[in-house]
Amino acid sequence: MRIQDRIREFFRKGLVRLLIITEKSADEAPPLPRSKRTLFRDIHIPPWATLLISSILLYAVLILILGLSLKTLIAMGLLVLLTVTLFVIYLRLDFPGLAQDDEAMMLLGTLTVLFVLVIGLLKHNPNAAYLTPVPAAAILACLLLHPRLSIILTVILSMFFAIIQDFNFSCFAIAFFGGVAGTASAVYIRTHKHFMRAGAIIAGAQFVTLMVLTCFMPNTWDHFSSQALQTVANGFISAVLALGLLPYLESFFSRVTPLRLLDLADFNQPLLKRLMLEAPGTYHHSLMMATVAEAAARAIGANELLCRVGAYYHDVGKLVKPEYFIENQGSMGNPHGNLAPALSSLVVVSHVKEGVALARAAKLPEEIINFIPMHHGTSRIEYFYHQAREDAEEESLRNLEGDMPDQGDVQEQNFRYPGPRPRSKETAILMIADSVEAASRTIEEPSHQRYKDLVDDIVRKKLEDGQLSDCPLTLSDLSKIKEAFTNTLTTVHHARIEYPEEEAG
Repeated sequence: MRIQDRIREFFRKGLVRLLIITEKSADEAPPLPRSKRTLFRDIHIPPWATLLISSILLYAVLILILGLSLKTLIAMGLLVLLTVTLFVIYLRLDFPGLAQDDEAMMLLGTLTVLFVLVIGLLKHNPNAAYLTPVPAAAILACLLLHPRLSIILTVILSMFFAIIQDFNFSCFAIAFFGGVAGTASAVYIRTHKHFMRAGAIIAGAQFVTLMVLTCFMPNTWDHFSSQALQTVANGFISAVLALGLLPYLESFFSRVTPLRLLDLADFNQPLLKRLMLEAPGTYHHSLMMATVAEAAARAIGANELLCRVGAYYHDVGKLVKPEYFIENQGSMGNPHGNLAPALSSLVVVSHVKEGVALARAAKLPEEIINFIPMHHGTSRIEYFYHQAREDAEEESLRNLEGDMPDQGDVQEQNFRYPGPRPRSKETAILMIADSVEAASRTIEEPSHQRYKDLVDDIVRKKLEDGQLSDCPLTLSDLSKIKEAFTNTLTTVHHARIEYPEEEAG
């Protein structure tokens, strides 16, 4: 019996090593030809260097527009220095994480320099001054970065616009209120047609601003009709310009906008179509998770659309071995019955890196890819871990003739996911939603109280295991999340009336 056990253990370890060798790494990719490696290498410029380059470019553009006089050189140098210094202080106070994001800083610098250049090009045509599309920059900054950053960028561009137009306050006021209107409308942009609505809002805000300025300034009604036409046209020009630039900026600077998320949520996307056909159980589980996670994100003010799309793609790695996951097994039987717990655990864990590999091959954004490893974090695979402990107990009892069982052979680390743990509110919500949705299907005679107890228990275990230590969720957020999960599960799994069957004859 002992010889048979040793032979079985030898082959089991051999299978484990073979699976490890043949598994595809999450970041594996076909090697590029030597001539192309430099072209495709990621170039990361430190944020301070990006800021310095942007400041120099902005200074150079302003000097080219305003002239090369000594007075202009000194004044613009001091103004750019003051603007950049105050902007950096603001970033450190309000967006400390963004200040370390080289692509975000590069995007801010690009928008500032690009639109100051556009303002300068229109300087030589004073009759077209109000056609300057400052609100387009506000829309792009709002969609690609943050609404508050959009407002700050609007103030900076409006200031430079007024200076370039010979310190014209009207230019500052119209550009500023147009930019604020662009920011307010961009927050609700979800489809392409919403850009036209944003254009109408900007046009209305700029037209009202022009009327107010005209009322206060004498001898300005003569040009009111042409200026009004410019301000209205500028609203729609800004919206069209933002719509045209958005895909390029989004792709080049690796940002994810609501429009991109809605595109990824289309079930005609190749990965989602494969999931629907090859792993229908996982597909249904993902849909249910999306419903639960979206409600929780809405409750705490997180990005609900990001949560929903992340839920759709979080388990795409199960496409590689769908039959090894219970929701896809059906009547085919459980292949884990013929595997040792350690090998089963390795197969289950592998769907994370396989999912990351599939997502990268499909060129999904990093914000979506993050959901794949983070929705498990470093959680323990409880079923196979306890099965391994039971097997170790039985083997120890057989080999040690009744002595206390030695469970040292079962390494807990071998039954944990590799991580990382959730680092955002959205990924943390999805981690909890994954456990809650799976566990909710096992409840017999479901009720609101039973769902509440289930959610409370799962959240408590995640906290005790340290899975939520790296995310910014507060206790207040967790309370709202638990309530949202409970209400959604109760609604989704509502009671149904049992209809009586009609008697034959």
